Amino acid sequence: MFRGGAESTFPEWVAEQLDSPERTDSPTRVGENVAFEPFLASFTVGEDGSVDDIHMRNGDSLLCSKIQTILEESPVWTPAYRRKKPIETSYFLIKRSPEGALELLPEDEAERVMPTFNGGGIDEFRTWVTRNVVYPPQALRNGAHGTVKVEFRINRQGETEFSELISSPNVILTTETVRIIISSPRWTAGTIEGIPVEVYYVLPIVFSPGGTTRPRE
Repeated sequence: MFRGGAESTFPEWVAEQLDSPERTDSPTRVGENVAFEPFLASFTVGEDGSVDDIHMRNGDSLLCSKIQTILEESPVWTPAYRRKKPIETSYFLIKRSPEGALELLPEDEAERVMPTFNGGGIDEFRTWVTRNVVYPPQALRNGAHGTVKVEFRINRQGETEFSELISSPNVILTTETVRIIISSPRWTAGTIEGIPVEVYYVLPIVFSPGGTTRPRE
């Protein structure tokens, strides 16, 4: 419950805060975006009723900044209970159109669609990597081999971006792994409730002089 009422009153409170005098110093008000971008934020209500784990997943940067601050200033909720014990609950806060109202949706009820690549998913991408990755000649001459594990993301435009090096036996093999990831053809971005979002993957690529250079689980 929020302020003694149903959880559905929370987006109304957020909208009131957005339209308050101290936050109306720019045209980015609810329903007034010149170039509107669908908005999506996630947060949790903890066992103590505090709003935490706030993430802006999509939307205009100024609007995201304002709502981030508003969520951080949220009054304490009455937490959900299961078997007489308070539990953490996760939500999405959504605005789909300039004229539409802010919506609150429990995270486990949201429709999610994973990114697709050449009509498939991550397995299709692994196949593409296997066909296009190159064992660097210098690494082969130096006897460098092993598994490079990286994290990469599919951004909201469907482009692949290197995110983090998790482990690697050799810098030359790392360079080739990053090259193949960022040279990927465009994906179809993943969505939550129809709104494009970034999606992260971890990809290990095995470089073996005596066999096929390949990605694996």
